[in-house]
Amino acid sequence: MPRRYAAVDFIQKNAYGNEAALFIAVLLTACALWQMGVWLDNGSGQVSVLLILTTLLYGAIGWFACSGLVLGVAMLSLGNAFGAETGYISVRGVPIGSA
Repeated sequence: MPRRYAAVDFIQKNAYGNEAALFIAVLLTACALWQMGVWLDNGSGQVSVLLILTTLLYGAIGWFACSGLVLGVAMLSLGNAFGAETGYISVRGVPIGSA
């Protein structure tokens, strides 16, 4: 049996995944959705629908790519959507539960 070199073992153990490419895809998706939000803006200032769409899109990307990083970004986006919606239905600009 031929002897394997240590460099080959090092390269195989430390192979890069696709997480960096998926993170860049998340950033580019965020920029595209931001531009779509600017394009569709009617002056109401309500962006929670766009944030929910973003959550669904990130969730689909994370699910099909089996990426915990992208699923984490989807959860952060969902939190932003809930926070934005809570801010819209609050009284006098004070979030619900803070008054």
